[in-house]
Amino acid sequence: LTAGLALLASVAALPVMSAPVGRLADKHGARRLVLAGLSVATLSMAWIGLAADWDSYLLLLPGLILWGGGMSFCYAPVLRAMARVSVMKTSPPGERESSRPRPAANETI
Repeated sequence: LTAGLALLASVAALPVMSAPVGRLADKHGARRLVLAGLSVATLSMAWIGLAADWDSYLLLLPGLILWGGGMSFCYAPVLRAMARVSVMKTSPPGERESSRPRPAANETI
């Protein structure tokens, strides 16, 4: 129970950040957001690796929060793309183009 509560800080950012990141992905495209999220997650994992030897949860906490925030930048755009593919596969052929969300101006399909 203690370990689960300690790691709760890392996943708490996911539901909070999902909607704003989704709007950013619609506006600016997913590629840069995912790259930024992976960069933050990588740096936070380095912090977590260093803080694990310090025997202090308060020093570990910033890395956990940053990891959760970085991962929300990775999950939201990918889930958005998966939803778009799902709509394309389940729509009848005549309705596919009208039900397809428009990609952002700088997004590659």
